[in-house]
Amino acid sequence: IILAAVSSNGFALDFIPWVWRNDPEIVLEAVKSRGGAWVYAHSDLRQDKNFIFQAVRANYKALKYASEEIRSDREVVLVAVKQDGRALKYATPALRDDPEIVLMAVQQRRDAMDHASADLQDSRGFFEEAISPWSPVDCFSPGAENAHDSLERWKRDHGYAAPDKDVEDQNCWAEGP
Repeated sequence: IILAAVSSNGFALDFIPWVWRNDPEIVLEAVKSRGGAWVYAHSDLRQDKNFIFQAVRANYKALKYASEEIRSDREVVLVAVKQDGRALKYATPALRDDPEIVLMAVQQRRDAMDHASADLQDSRGFFEEAISPWSPVDCFSPGAENAHDSLERWKRDHGYAAPDKDVEDQNCWAEGP
């Protein structure tokens, strides 16, 4: 019954006895359903690195509720951004300045660039490398609308002309700046 409840709504974990909040199967099922359910897990599980990897693999949003130590763990953050680039926003500032992690995040979702460090956002070479895999075909991929806004903001902030009319109409990145 408990497993069914947390599968349906991970936040049900908040209403079950503490003894069950230390059960990896139940907590993992809750996290799959709702990444935020992570906060209701027993503290022993939240400190178990192996379990944390499983939780982040199940739902990248579990990273949001992890300790700073976990959010600064390169391996954990790489697992999260491989699943969804938006996980970058939950990484510590040092990892948001790590080119490999940011590149992995941007390859998952273009709008992840918004969460990169200012230094990486200001680096034209890095920005071009990060957006190079994207083409007009990707207009309907996750984050395309925000990605267009990111590109426009980057071009404006760095003194580049607006893209040509066709690129604006597609509302995505057809080419690098």
